Amino acid sequence: MNLNYGRTVLAWMVAAMLLNACGGSSGNIPATAILQSISVTSTKATTPTGGTQQFTAIATYGGGTTVDITSSAIWSSSAPTIATVNTSGIASGLAAGTTNITATSGSVAGSSSLTVTSAVLQSITVSPSSINLTPGQTQQLTATGTYSDGSTANITSIVTWTAETPAVATVDSAGLATGVIVGYSGFTASIGIISASTVPALLVEVEPNNTPATANALTPTVTMTGQLLSNADLDYYKVAATGSGAISIAVATSNANIFKAGWSVSILDSAGAVLASTNCVNCSQTINAGIAFAGTYYVLVQAPAGTSVANHSIENYTLTLSLSSKTDTVEIEPNNVLATANALTPTVTMTGQLLSELDLDYYKVTATGSGAISIAVATSNANIFKAGWSVSILDSAGAVLASANCITCSQSINAGIPVAGTYFVLVQPPAGTTALNNSTENYSINATVP
Repeated sequence: MNLNYGRTVLAWMVAAMLLNACGGSSGNIPATAILQSISVTSTKATTPTGGTQQFTAIATYGGGTTVDITSSAIWSSSAPTIATVNTSGIASGLAAGTTNITATSGSVAGSSSLTVTSAVLQSITVSPSSINLTPGQTQQLTATGTYSDGSTANITSIVTWTAETPAVATVDSAGLATGVIVGYSGFTASIGIISASTVPALLVEVEPNNTPATANALTPTVTMTGQLLSNADLDYYKVAATGSGAISIAVATSNANIFKAGWSVSILDSAGAVLASTNCVNCSQTINAGIAFAGTYYVLVQAPAGTSVANHSIENYTLTLSLSSKTDTVEIEPNNVLATANALTPTVTMTGQLLSELDLDYYKVTATGSGAISIAVATSNANIFKAGWSVSILDSAGAVLASANCITCSQSINAGIPVAGTYFVLVQPPAGTTALNNSTENYSINATVP
């Protein structure tokens, strides 16, 4: 008997047993088939420093049969200071240079070159960018690095994975996320100071959230679903603003007016003062509030005072948050005195809201010469205040130059001015008016100045 032949057949049989144990398949390879060659390939021949590259090993046996032996081959790098390779065939770039990545099975080996570039990691992208996990459900996350030379690499195995709220959802070192309980948790992949995060595509209100201290966090552009459990329920949400601008809340419900007088959505400052509010009687709308500073703001969803529940029902709703850095398009409360007047930018439309029949909204305009100030005003819900509402142009001392009542309002008022300077616009309900159904008055205002 040829002993070398016997050893080769035995080596192949052992390799085949290992393949089957690892989930591989020998297909129709005869028991006497001899391993002829190994082909090592990768999707790209380069990787940046800090990047990874998956290599695949395909074994060819006598008769032409091929088997993927990536998971059972012995992997090595000819220059481990340039790149290493793990038992799964994943090479990691360490320093600029070229190395050969080799897969060996028995006495047969195959290689492929890998060039590691000096490109520097600039950003990380996590995919999927949004997920929605039920308790016990898993989702594999992938981290892709973009480098200074424009190349990209899968860096899932080398980033550090963290979960924002591990009690809600966890993520392991390989990027596998697992839902634990209903709630919110983002996931972050990071290398040094470079990181990227993913957030759930749908957020669900977590009760109790009936105080600012227990408020649920709203994430921009991500829809939150909530529920008013009774006419006494309060649902608080918090918004983190990084600068001045505008907060917009898109509100919708599929069963409007379960609460007979509607339900209320308000945007509050950190102290709980109302910046904007609306009653949703038949609700699919957006409310806006201008903010002057970075900080924490709140959204409060509640049934208006004195309402009763129809048929003992509950009220389901959705909220979607948007943040804008523009400071001249949405009224910033409080602006109820000349000193806190919002600046009107000529030809830029400002949206505002009279929060009650006692609210005063002041705006200021700067004229660079004599001429005429023209104020165009409009509302989508005219005559909420029974006697209409008032718009006035004032001089720098607060004296009225022109005024109009808006009962069904889409009009312009004009005032001649003799000199350059600061002038004011006052929007208010006329004295003695009352609001219908505890409603607010939304309006838009646009200034033309000399």
